[in-house]
Amino acid sequence: MSQLLKTKFHIPKPRASLVSRPRLIERLNAGASRKLTLLSAPPGFGKTTLLSEWIHQKAEGGRMKDEQRLPSSFILHPLPFAWLSLDETDNDPARFLAYFIAALQTLHANLGESTFEALRSRQLPSVESLLTTLINEMADLSQPFVYILDDYHVIVAEPVHAALTFLLDHLPTPMHLIIATRADPPLPLSRLRARDQLVELRATDLLFTIDEATAFLNQVMGLNLSARDVAALTERTEGWITGLQMAALSMQGRSDVSGFVRALTGSHRLVLDYLGEEVLNRQSSPTKDFLLKTSILDRLTAPLCDAVTEGSASQATLTRLEQGNLFLLALDDERRWYRYRRLFADLLQSRLALQYPDQIASLHRKASVWHEQNGQLPEAIHHALDARDFECAARLVNQCAEATLMRSEVVTFLSWTARVPDELLRARSSLWLFQTWALLMNGASSPTIEARLAEMGDTTETRGRIAALRAHIAGIQGDIARAGGFVRQALEQLPASDMLFRNLATWLQSALKVSQGDFVASIQSLRDLAEASQQNGNVMVAAAALSQLAEVHLRQGQLHQTQTLYARAIAIATDAQGRRLPIASRPLIGVGEVYREWNDFDAAISCLLEGIELSKQWRAAIGVGGYVTLARIRQAQGDIAAANDAIEQAWQLAVQDRATEFDDIAVMLYRAHSASTNISSSRAG
Repeated sequence: MSQLLKTKFHIPKPRASLVSRPRLIERLNAGASRKLTLLSAPPGFGKTTLLSEWIHQKAEGGRMKDEQRLPSSFILHPLPFAWLSLDETDNDPARFLAYFIAALQTLHANLGESTFEALRSRQLPSVESLLTTLINEMADLSQPFVYILDDYHVIVAEPVHAALTFLLDHLPTPMHLIIATRADPPLPLSRLRARDQLVELRATDLLFTIDEATAFLNQVMGLNLSARDVAALTERTEGWITGLQMAALSMQGRSDVSGFVRALTGSHRLVLDYLGEEVLNRQSSPTKDFLLKTSILDRLTAPLCDAVTEGSASQATLTRLEQGNLFLLALDDERRWYRYRRLFADLLQSRLALQYPDQIASLHRKASVWHEQNGQLPEAIHHALDARDFECAARLVNQCAEATLMRSEVVTFLSWTARVPDELLRARSSLWLFQTWALLMNGASSPTIEARLAEMGDTTETRGRIAALRAHIAGIQGDIARAGGFVRQALEQLPASDMLFRNLATWLQSALKVSQGDFVASIQSLRDLAEASQQNGNVMVAAAALSQLAEVHLRQGQLHQTQTLYARAIAIATDAQGRRLPIASRPLIGVGEVYREWNDFDAAISCLLEGIELSKQWRAAIGVGGYVTLARIRQAQGDIAAANDAIEQAWQLAVQDRATEFDDIAVMLYRAHSASTNISSSRAG
């Protein structure tokens, strides 16, 4: 014992100020009735801190919610712990066993003494023989105990793994083993899992929740952050504890905390230093090269990584990185798609820019080619733009423009075209017109749109589309007669194959009938349009037509029919993965109004807020009506400040939309009505 470092048996003391994590303490408590608890997560995820807190509670006889599952001795008496901090020198089996026994002897002075003596002999018995004697001694103990092996990832020697496997297979009843590691050890985890003898806490479990992050940042670190800044910081760091800690240290003494939160990336000095020292610099050269080159990818899969790195072993590398907890997240159960954690990806990209700046465009170009060959055009566009291959990007955007807009992803489409030079857009008349319509939907002024249309040549392809766009301009300006004339012209000139613009013209035609009070004709035409649009994949027009049909029933006071139609529109605007498409904003805001009529304010607010957020990806002005309805609800609840805030948000959206002044007028009318109502209420009081 005198030759062994006693500091390796030292149980870390809990920090004076820490965030209590009862949800994880309960998981550790539950694990104490099984053979093994595994804490497997990258550096900086709080494994040791959590164990220290748990040990402190157990040493004081802390109770637990599911204590009936444990032997009574776990509950009635403080729980003994043995701790062994491992390092690289413990890969020698004899040294490992010597330290293993020495840690046990911090609980029972003579436990394993005969095994200790055997380790000193010149003729070393087999490891299984040594462990058999030790296991038999531990089996005779009357009191349960916990044995913790910290930093097990440093163990790479197969004989040590084999020794621990033998111990787990024959674990004595009093003993519970805990392993804290940065990477999954090569132990029989699947067998233990199948027999319900294993409890696992992984990176996703150890991440801070919003509540835990709030307590850490504002109570432990002494910052007075707003809920919005805490949420943004938690999202940016993905709840990574060390990332939050480094950010908190950097924010102390700063006046512009919100600005720092927005700017935080993996290139921030403290983040870079930590990840560079603890993670990246420990990797082999081939692994580091793989990490840097694949850092340009939002999602990783082996064939894509092979294409980008021009290698052939990406699947094995990804598997090894995941097993090593190297800030890699699996995105599916089959372990085919992954992504890097954001701060780690930021670090890799900053290192890539420093070490291989001349290769970045080439890497993006390879990724673009692979995505295009595999039918993933949005990703191909993204990488073509980052490679500054604008000719390729324009070709790809033109190829998927119609499908993108029929999914109502207007802002996504505009983000692509904004990065492509205008001369390449003008060279493709269809792409120029698609962008013009998207700009109109996004609130561009009528003179801006007309100027763009004037640049178009008068061809068979463009004539009908230009008429449809001019009909839309006239419609949102309230010029019904002019809009109707352009609609008729568009439908006469647009070929049947031009589904997007024909559907848009037909949709506007139905809207004109509604505005003229022709409900009977409009109801039938909207039903037909919704069905036809759904069949040809035009989700945007199908959901919009159903929403407009719902609004007709709402005008007639038929709330149940209105709700049913809005629900159908929302279902159509939800993709196969359950993700709401931007056009869902319209029926969500509409059904929020129905719930308001029924005084179900909680349901109304939920729908309104989701709809307003989605409208930012389609047409932000749709959110004006959502904010007005929200203001009405807040006023009904007596929260005048919240009502005023909602109407101010509505006004900001209205003035930003330069396509029409109707939304400005609607907000001003509500303001006037609200003010008169408040004055009347004040006088009555």
